[in-house]
Amino acid sequence: MEALGRTLRERNSSLVICHADLHPGNMIRNDAGEVYVVDWDEVMFGLKERDFLFVRGVLDGRMEELPFFQGYGPTEIDWSAFTYYMWERMIQDLIACTQDAFFRDDLEEETKAEAVDLFANVLRENDEWGMAKSAEAHLPGELHQSL
Repeated sequence: MEALGRTLRERNSSLVICHADLHPGNMIRNDAGEVYVVDWDEVMFGLKERDFLFVRGVLDGRMEELPFFQGYGPTEIDWSAFTYYMWERMIQDLIACTQDAFFRDDLEEETKAEAVDLFANVLRENDEWGMAKSAEAHLPGELHQSL
């Protein structure tokens, strides 16, 4: 995270308004196939790659065929930014699961057990951990080697 953060701070990249809770439940597709993002309760300024975390298709190169990306127009992925945000999201999710499982006295035992299960799922190869590792593979050689 430190190496990626340093790399991003050294750049003069434009920030955009990002939806801080983007998931399928916050996207609507009309009959014409147009996609709209709703529920803008949580927003932040960030690099465009922050929004890309929540859309499958980035890591397997299917961006152009996904309606979500049409709003961005032709765009290249900044793999340093995307990888940074992938790791950041994973760490935030692990912290939230840990807090729910061990430090929340207001939660039922079943809810705490679900938090432990989610913690384990985040670390599985086909979930956030695996996606972050896949994103890392796209980094430039010198940055990839420093991680």
